[in-house]
Amino acid sequence: MTGTALVGPLRRHYFGDRSDVVFAASLPRNTLDIRSRACAAHRFACDCREALLAENTAELRAELHTWTRALRTVLAGHRAFDWGASADSPQDLYGDGPLACKCHGCQVVRAARASVYSLGGDYNTGIIQPPDGTS
Repeated sequence: MTGTALVGPLRRHYFGDRSDVVFAASLPRNTLDIRSRACAAHRFACDCREALLAENTAELRAELHTWTRALRTVLAGHRAFDWGASADSPQDLYGDGPLACKCHGCQVVRAARASVYSLGGDYNTGIIQPPDGTS
């Protein structure tokens, strides 16, 4: 008799988009999961470490979403990026061409090498859109 005959078929979990790495059991999502507290054999990828990693990842994603939304709200309508060739920088890889907005917020965005797409900007115009998608 196999293990799945006792508990039924287990849900399959894939690592990222790879179909060759399969988990046969669900992993804890945060440190409140009972499996995280019950972990006694602290080893590589044990339940408590998986729970902590999942919790930290979720918190970082939420914080990134909050910061991105705040930047998009404050800088909506700004031309944060300009890829026009200038005399100083013919290739202008950082979007700080002559038509780029010179406000502190846009300077911080360019200095951080933020992605135009992550800020909801149009790559061709360099203008950042508000978070709700309206202009």
